[in-house]
Amino acid sequence: MRCSRFARGIPLRLVVLSGLLALPGMLVAQGPYKAVTAEDVVKLEFAYYYTPDKAYREVDFEWTFTETGFVLKAGKGSIPADLRNRLLPPDTDAEEIRGHWKIDDREGTRLVLTNIKAGDQPGNQDVALPIYRTAPTIVRIGLPQYVFRVKNPLR
Repeated sequence: MRCSRFARGIPLRLVVLSGLLALPGMLVAQGPYKAVTAEDVVKLEFAYYYTPDKAYREVDFEWTFTETGFVLKAGKGSIPADLRNRLLPPDTDAEEIRGHWKIDDREGTRLVLTNIKAGDQPGNQDVALPIYRTAPTIVRIGLPQYVFRVKNPLR
């Protein structure tokens, strides 16, 4: 039985069409994950980060969360400038930044930092940062990303 050229091309057309229809879903970062909750945030441990020029960095400063607060503290390295500039007035240097945090929406995609201070100096108010779950949990500061994992009680 002979098939027309059109009929022979149908399977290929279906594969291409399926791929094109799937493409918009693939453009979402890594697919849907459940929302990040307040309970998740307190279990996070800072793992590594990427600089604005996309260079990988080992943890060289501290970023921790308690039930309602957060602390950024210089360690081997200083608190990165992109992070300081989001939280504090421009060109403010700080060895430690403290404040409060909350998850601001039902989708668990916005981490809001409030009551930000570097010592006695007030910082910016209500800094909303994207937060989302992949294999690790990601917090974005513009292009740079700060990556957290769930704390391992054995470490």
